[in-house]
Amino acid sequence: REFCACAGAAGVRGLRLQWVRGCRPYRTACAKCGGLVDMVCTPRLPLGFGVVLPICSARLSRRSQAQWKMCPCGCEHEGCIEGRHFEFDCPPAEFGEVGGPDLQVAVRCRRSGFHSFRTIVADEWVLGGEVAYSVCAQSLRASSAIAIGAVALGADVNGDIGWAPGTGGLPHSWGYCLERHPAELGFLLFGESDKRTLPESECVFFGGLGATQEARTPEAVLPTVREGDTLVVALDSTRGRLTFHFGAQTLRLQLPEEALGQPLALAVGLKYAGDAVRVSRPDGDASLA
Repeated sequence: REFCACAGAAGVRGLRLQWVRGCRPYRTACAKCGGLVDMVCTPRLPLGFGVVLPICSARLSRRSQAQWKMCPCGCEHEGCIEGRHFEFDCPPAEFGEVGGPDLQVAVRCRRSGFHSFRTIVADEWVLGGEVAYSVCAQSLRASSAIAIGAVALGADVNGDIGWAPGTGGLPHSWGYCLERHPAELGFLLFGESDKRTLPESECVFFGGLGATQEARTPEAVLPTVREGDTLVVALDSTRGRLTFHFGAQTLRLQLPEEALGQPLALAVGLKYAGDAVRVSRPDGDASLA
């Protein structure tokens, strides 16, 4: 199999082999070139006479952490109209060297005065198995709005103002959305305005077109994400499942039958200027040594 080797891609280094324990097989592919980025498999040692011995699972990867795609359309050209909704800050330079943007942290455009959901997508597709991501709401104005979910290949990301995964019956997208009423919070400044995505009577949503909820009783209250919260989101493209771990509470969506076996990508929507979200792998690199 061929691995991603995109020239100049942030975080792309040589192919690494690591032994892992308790990790089911999975595969992710680069959103730009389609080459493999990360995979876990179980090598087998041939012993002869048709006998093979499975050994400890191995991880082959091009990068150690997940990151965001700079532009939802994937063009990566400066000035693209679709890339204006998010900013990526450069970390402090070390030893006089200027590094590239930190693609793990996406910031909703700080200059925006018209507040509406815009969605950022991870730069890798889950091709098979289950892959977990750690999503940290680093900055949320008044902890009032965030959308977290998954998109399939046919999703028209940011095809309309206020686009958030799973909301409004949007096809090929599913997820969780929090949108409190700004009038109740009283934080809109002079000259600012906003467009609401959820119905006026609804502040928290979990679902999507054709999806059914699992692991939640009907009377259970949907959790509210606050600034500083970190949750784990697992995308299972083989079984067509989307799982959220909010602390001790777990929410799960069973995606429609046509989504089973289809590539999935993590997607997060932010609404207010300066809101920021970080994506990473839950265990980092420590557990893979």
